[in-house]
Amino acid sequence: MEKKKSMNIVITLVVIIVIALLALFLTKHMPSANTVQVGNTISVDYIGKTTDGKIFDTSIEQVAKDNGLFSAQRPYTPLSFTVGSGQMIAGFDKGVVGMHVGETKELTLAPQDAYGEVNPALVKTLSGSMFTSAGITPKVGETYMMNQGMSATVKAISGDDVTMDFNPPLAGKTLIFEVTLKSIGTGANQ
Repeated sequence: MEKKKSMNIVITLVVIIVIALLALFLTKHMPSANTVQVGNTISVDYIGKTTDGKIFDTSIEQVAKDNGLFSAQRPYTPLSFTVGSGQMIAGFDKGVVGMHVGETKELTLAPQDAYGEVNPALVKTLSGSMFTSAGITPKVGETYMMNQGMSATVKAISGDDVTMDFNPPLAGKTLIFEVTLKSIGTGANQ
């Protein structure tokens, strides 16, 4: 009888240890409600810059004003999106996973994780008459809205030939984003 009682105590202790170890494992390996996961709807403040430190975009009004980017038509509020849904460039989407509310993180994105490499096939030579017939005198460095809402930047002008670059302006660039997680939403996937 004494041996059976000792065995029951040993079994009880083993069960308690296994449960404690399982709880410890789950605590370390299961994402919490305070950690960004794919499928969460989150809001972030961000500052986007090139590797030379030039700021090209931000959700923060004062930063936009300080860097000559301010637009009165734009709301300067945290950016909201669903992680992993394709709403953001790939590196930004991946970079926020695992963040906690209030955390600030710097994301360095290679071109393939941002706006892609420069595609030479997207540099086209057009007739200058396309511009002059619309009353436009093209200038190197200026960006114009073309057909189907695409924008293109004038790279060169030679006689009646106007070389236009249809690549996104940030294609081929490594980008740095300073991201501060403001909130994790409570959408259907949370």
